[in-house]
Amino acid sequence: MLNVKLIGAFGERNFGDDLLLAVAVKLIAGGVPVRRLGIAATAPAQSHYIRRIAPQAELVARLHPMPARWDAEIFAGGNQFYSFPGAAAAVEASALARLRARMREEGALHFVARHALRRMLPRPRGFAVGIGIGPFESGNEQASRRVVAELEQIWIRDERSKSDLERWGLDNYSEGADLCFASAALEQPPLALPAPPDASVRTVGVVVRGWDYRTAAASYEHTLLRFIEELRGAGGTVRLISFCEPADRAVIAWLRERGENVTVWDPEVLSVADFLHELKRCDLLLSTRFHGVVIAALLGVPVVGLALDPKVSGICSRLGIGDFVWDGAFTLEHLRTLFTNACAQRESMCARMEQAVRIERARADAMVAAVIERLCAL
Repeated sequence: MLNVKLIGAFGERNFGDDLLLAVAVKLIAGGVPVRRLGIAATAPAQSHYIRRIAPQAELVARLHPMPARWDAEIFAGGNQFYSFPGAAAAVEASALARLRARMREEGALHFVARHALRRMLPRPRGFAVGIGIGPFESGNEQASRRVVAELEQIWIRDERSKSDLERWGLDNYSEGADLCFASAALEQPPLALPAPPDASVRTVGVVVRGWDYRTAAASYEHTLLRFIEELRGAGGTVRLISFCEPADRAVIAWLRERGENVTVWDPEVLSVADFLHELKRCDLLLSTRFHGVVIAALLGVPVVGLALDPKVSGICSRLGIGDFVWDGAFTLEHLRTLFTNACAQRESMCARMEQAVRIERARADAMVAAVIERLCAL
């Protein structure tokens, strides 16, 4: 029986990360004899909703956890190593603030003694499963490299991550896929049949996100709202969706000030299945989120990637729809063209996504089997 700790951006009320947590717990519990399962939440005191997702697990602090004997620590999916222009200083300041707060809470002497004891304990075996790495557009990557280099094995989810690992001179990785593609991941029916070519797009879902980085997409919401108004003017129904209220708070407030209603992932009220159902109600999705694209493909819903973050264009290319990505200068004309083409080619898009999902599923299943084999051998 093993003591296993899962590490991720858990407890931040982000649907993509909460979905990954649900999938990781299900896959680990189904294949590994676990005595103790720990969830390394970013802020355990504010993360009690995780118990709804993983009732059998215990919450532990990700930053400077109490000394404990873990047999394995697993970075469970998501893009956990990156930096964007304008983000590095904020991340550094946040980490320092949390460190100082912990020292004040428990006393500096106890804090130092606890971490000295932790260093004396045997190091757990480290793995990363279905993760993304990069980009590092504002530098600040050495800490990430040190953590990744110490892991026994990494399974990456995309080519973008491979390029950074090769640049770092690391070879402790294998090609995998996002955890959500695993056959046992989501209790959903097979991919929905593609809509007939004459079916109209009545309901468009738009997954928005906050974006305060200094990139070309810095004011994307103004262009997007103009496009939404055009769709409604033509008789369409548009549903705005947020995967992460804390991170998207500013754009949600901005949209609501303009009379828009935004459906928000609330893990205290909704289940993962409830939110997936909300997404499946759409005839077509526009998604700023990586997992918005992944979920659309799994549900058989055509999707246009709004690539504020380059990982969105990466997953679209991997799913065979790289020609349906809003990027570059983020112009209204480009978005109109993409939407028109997506409406006209829904059947073709669904066929391409279905074929790509089969490939990703095979990669994910092989990755999960390899992880479970490694853990069972400990």
